[in-house]
Amino acid sequence: MSLPSLPDGLITPRQEQLLQVIFGPAEGAEERFRIWEQGLDLTDLDKGSYRLYPQLYRRIRDFAPDHPFLQRLKGVFRHTFFRNQLLFRWALEVIDRLTAANIDCIVLKGASLVSATALSAGMRPMADVDLLVPTRDAERALHAADPGFGGLLDAPDRMRATVLLRHGLTVRDGNDLQIDLHWRLADIWRPGADLDRLFWDRAETVTLQGRAIRVLAPTELLYHLVVHGVPRNPTPPIRWIADALELIAADGERIDWTRLVGVAHHYRRRLLLGTGLAYLAGTFAAPVPPDVLRALGEPVDMDEQAEFDLLTRDWSPPDHLPAARRVAPMMLPVLNERVPGHGLVVYMTDASLRPSILEWVRGLGAEFVCEFSPDSAIGRVVRTQIAAHGPPPAGQLRLLRFEVAEGRLPVRHLYADLRRPSAGDARLRVFCTSLRSWPAGAVVLRLDRPGRMLLPDLVGAQAIAPGSACPIWPGLFTADAFRPG
Repeated sequence: MSLPSLPDGLITPRQEQLLQVIFGPAEGAEERFRIWEQGLDLTDLDKGSYRLYPQLYRRIRDFAPDHPFLQRLKGVFRHTFFRNQLLFRWALEVIDRLTAANIDCIVLKGASLVSATALSAGMRPMADVDLLVPTRDAERALHAADPGFGGLLDAPDRMRATVLLRHGLTVRDGNDLQIDLHWRLADIWRPGADLDRLFWDRAETVTLQGRAIRVLAPTELLYHLVVHGVPRNPTPPIRWIADALELIAADGERIDWTRLVGVAHHYRRRLLLGTGLAYLAGTFAAPVPPDVLRALGEPVDMDEQAEFDLLTRDWSPPDHLPAARRVAPMMLPVLNERVPGHGLVVYMTDASLRPSILEWVRGLGAEFVCEFSPDSAIGRVVRTQIAAHGPPPAGQLRLLRFEVAEGRLPVRHLYADLRRPSAGDARLRVFCTSLRSWPAGAVVLRLDRPGRMLLPDLVGAQAIAPGSACPIWPGLFTADAFRPG
């Protein structure tokens, strides 16, 4: 088996040209820069490219000292340096609180790269500092780390669901700086405890703002940069390419390539790691040993292939359903381990409402909720039928139920959730469901978008937690509002 190419859409030709300007050979860099900037509005780049401005400044200041955009690039460098100092100071305060609570901590990604490679803090824009704590200490860490987690701390059910079903949580300050507190770094859907042991065992100590901090060793850091960067993301995640190339250039001699393959094999991430490393080697001549690429290119099982597809492909529903159906059974034993005795609800849209999917849902022992587009045939019929009711009063919702002709849908009733905010127009959501009562404690798997299935939620006492399970809600699944009968 050969390694797949980086899936289409993960990086644009313009972004790749920019990376070639920055990380390609010094010879020819000026010509590559001139080609890249032709017809380009340098004040209106995508976020992924904008994050590379400081490194572009480092590259072109020698051969284009009079370029009209150079001072702006220098300004971005200085702004990045200043914000990072504020961010690092906050992160060190959080680390101090964790230490006082006897909780270990590892600094991840950008901040660790700056510290471990002596990369200037102005060269690496970052919106957050990522910190890793042991999974067993997640709840204590949320209490100790920062008062900004207070909203979660006041809701024990939601905290429990977040710790069990997520890998981390973010807190923001008034300057829109962020601390991402992680308690799982490895594959979240592997069974067992202490899954991150391979990362903790090799952690190293470096200096940040004159303080000793723990970071991943170069081998594990490269692994994390690549497998975290390759999956599809709303913001083009090309930052991982720059980070990996900086790390290999600065610390390549310390990377244990044999161990790197072993880590990927252990966590079932050979496709993600191999695809990323093959791209770095083929496009930027990164010195990845050929035998490493051959080892990562060996056949993987269907579960790993399906998860890779969900994470990287630009699916249009319902094309992703075969991969989703393959991944769900892999998750169920872990869910049973973490949330024993839960119910299961699958959320889907009308694009997935077909007999084979419903049969599969029943085979999982799950109920379903299916939302219809307001512009679909059923949505248009419902809009016509509710026109006579008029909108609800401001700030209220109205839940209407309609009988459905036998055989048209897999259930006999259709629901219209009509809610009107305090200001603005009313909003209509149309859905059907096999549920017969409020599903407290149920886990919700989203089937509507690729990757969402890997982020389940738990229907708690008053709402859905962590909070993104079913876009029909919040507020619908409460004991008072949902009475399907």
